[in-house]
Amino acid sequence: MKKYITLFLVVILVILLYFLYLKVDKETPVDPSVFADTVSSSDKLFIVQDLRNSDVDNRRNLQQCAVDFAGSQKLVGKDLIFFAYEGDECTSIDGIKSITKCESEIVDSPVIYVQAGDTDGTIFYKSKLIVNIGPVYESHMCSVR
Repeated sequence: MKKYITLFLVVILVILLYFLYLKVDKETPVDPSVFADTVSSSDKLFIVQDLRNSDVDNRRNLQQCAVDFAGSQKLVGKDLIFFAYEGDECTSIDGIKSITKCESEIVDSPVIYVQAGDTDGTIFYKSKLIVNIGPVYESHMCSVR
């Protein structure tokens, strides 16, 4: 009986460790000021337009949002690098490559992801900002203040 209890506890422990360390997203949302501090201390910033789940109208909104971010006064002097994701490809100033290749270039730099969403909203992480743009876009929505 003792053998079965020990085995049961070991199995439970393994399951708990799996969910705690392997399945949990290591990034947690933060206050916007934390992301702002990361951006201000970095020389470059990536702006990714994720066009994969957007219709024609929303596509324009996503592209305009990325342009509006680039025009932010707080980003003057930063090296801004743009990527556009479509299908399984990433388009940049260097041409077309895989999304995996583009993502590997973003490591250790702050990034703003502009993507289609049912509703507008933002999620701030230490070095990442996810901006969901719905069907209605207003110019004040995408800027670094």
